Amino acid sequence: MRGARPVCRWSGRFSTHRSTERSVAIRRCPYCVETIEAAAIVCPHCTRDLLFAKPLMDSIDALSERVAALEASMAEAAEAAQSERPAAQTALPAEAAGIAVAQRETGSVRWAIPIMPIVTLIAAHAILIVLLDARLVYLRLLSIGLPFVAGFLFRKGAPGFIWIDVIVGLLVACLAIAGMLWNVARADGVPLLPAGREEWSETFQYGLSIALGFVSGALLRRVVLIATLPDAAGGVFARLARAIAKDIVGDVEDASFEKRLKKVESLITSGVAIGAAILSGILGLSRFLS
Repeated sequence: MRGARPVCRWSGRFSTHRSTERSVAIRRCPYCVETIEAAAIVCPHCTRDLLFAKPLMDSIDALSERVAALEASMAEAAEAAQSERPAAQTALPAEAAGIAVAQRETGSVRWAIPIMPIVTLIAAHAILIVLLDARLVYLRLLSIGLPFVAGFLFRKGAPGFIWIDVIVGLLVACLAIAGMLWNVARADGVPLLPAGREEWSETFQYGLSIALGFVSGALLRRVVLIATLPDAAGGVFARLARAIAKDIVGDVEDASFEKRLKKVESLITSGVAIGAAILSGILGLSRFLS
């Protein structure tokens, strides 16, 4: 045990994924880049401990295999579909075919984006808090910034349900914190779940901070798309903006009305995004601000 570590028990667990991961015969040591067995927990060349690095490497290998398998299956499906179509319908323009493939690849990458903050936060906690016993504020700052970037990249377009971003943000927070709790339980020999009202309250605040960081990033991306795309308005904020714009200019819906509508929606979305980002920072850093 490390003595007086803060009451924050965030640590990483990967065991829930190990049953579905495919074993890799060999890999390279992240420290000396020599070839080692995938199951090794100590490098035989540089003798560095791989206990905390191995789960992250396993996850990266599994994700790489998953992406390769998905790409192969999509290629096979595309070839099968092309062979079944009549010859007159198979002569698609090269540009249209390229756009379709790009859209499928973009969709697959989009849903892989939330994995980034989960894996990175768990690994950062294992290194900074469990291994190095560094100051907790560094992890908290990372826990605000990484979900924000992931949310910004995850938001594909301005229209759509903002609740999808909220749900994905909550899932990112729950999985990241569950993994962090497991690492602390493993390293210190303590129960997995927080003990007492104070630890549960801090766990809830920390998770909400991560989720709000993700949502604020998605909202900022929405603001950017509203400002740059001609038909980007849509969703609950657009309906609210339309009601406000009608109160200002009446029921006349012309080109100027649509321009004002986008401006009002952009202001509403910006305000919500800024509020979510500020609340994320307050919840994540409250113990250091008091």
